[in-house]
Amino acid sequence: MPNTRDAHGRYLKGTTGNPKGRPTKLSKVDFGDFLRFKNSILEIDTAAGKKILTREAAIQERLYASAMKGNVQAQIFLSRKFEQYKENEAEIEARFHGLRESIKRRGTPATEAEMEMISLGAVVLGYVERPGVKVKPTRSRAKGKTTPTNDPPSPQQKPSWESPPTKPAKPSK
Repeated sequence: MPNTRDAHGRYLKGTTGNPKGRPTKLSKVDFGDFLRFKNSILEIDTAAGKKILTREAAIQERLYASAMKGNVQAQIFLSRKFEQYKENEAEIEARFHGLRESIKRRGTPATEAEMEMISLGAVVLGYVERPGVKVKPTRSRAKGKTTPTNDPPSPQQKPSWESPPTKPAKPSK
């Protein structure tokens, strides 16, 4: 080992007293640990009662509740996120319509990748329902009535387009 100190015990010029450098402040985080943490299930108390949510959903629930109670920082954060969401949605819609128009002008059938982008854009923009996602009916405040669902009508119910049109009410004088 070379001599790095002089006769008085001081380091020689050009050598360091800490050859390994400063230790890192944060340990390296494994992305798998982050996903396990984010997706772990919790039972939390909310104003509506106890809910079973993932940690990510629980944090969002608390953020929304805090903003609604008047936390200005939470309101600012959410308003920025909502604005960013609107901008992203507008960009997706522009790309969606641009792709559809270019396919129409081109006159040839769309490629598989283009069809996939169109179908994803339609789902994101809410033009079609998400495949495989069913909305559970929720009870309304009126006794015994439920709100409509996205499920197809049952065989005993007729779809609304098959029922005869209703006559408009006469205007009162």
